Amino acid sequence: MINASEVVPDVNGIGQQQRLVSEKLNLSGMRCAACVQLIEFRVRQLPGVTSFKINPASHRADISWDVELLTLKRILAAVTDLGYGALPASQSPDEVEQKENKSALWRLFVAGFAMMQVMMYAFPAYLVPLPQIDGDLTPDVDKLLKLASLIIAVPVIGFSASPFFLQPGVI
Repeated sequence: MINASEVVPDVNGIGQQQRLVSEKLNLSGMRCAACVQLIEFRVRQLPGVTSFKINPASHRADISWDVELLTLKRILAAVTDLGYGALPASQSPDEVEQKENKSALWRLFVAGFAMMQVMMYAFPAYLVPLPQIDGDLTPDVDKLLKLASLIIAVPVIGFSASPFFLQPGVI
């Protein structure tokens, strides 16, 4: 949905008029101020963009550009090439948000379940004294329990924190 369209008089003195269009965009995948800065820097480099401002709290952006130099499709492609999602505000972001929320809930469930399993393997070390104090937990069993915890924790961290690890500039 185009919010405003206007003809701007010749300001450069080259005899051409600019046709500016304004649009609101819904952005997804932003998690920090560096993400906002990266997107703003990249979009402002596009020829024809006169203004671009992101509201990090609402994940919305206001953009104005010259339609003779640039298309909305190219602006959206510039944002998605950076690894973020972008849709015009007129399109329903409900599907994207639902998919993101479902994925986040699944990652939380996996992390919570794995946390319980790791704690189950760590629990004997808290309750049973070491063999030096006449306990039942031998060093080889203790090592085995710690190894099992490691084997469970590493893939779970990779899966549950994947949005953080996959965002641009982290790795």
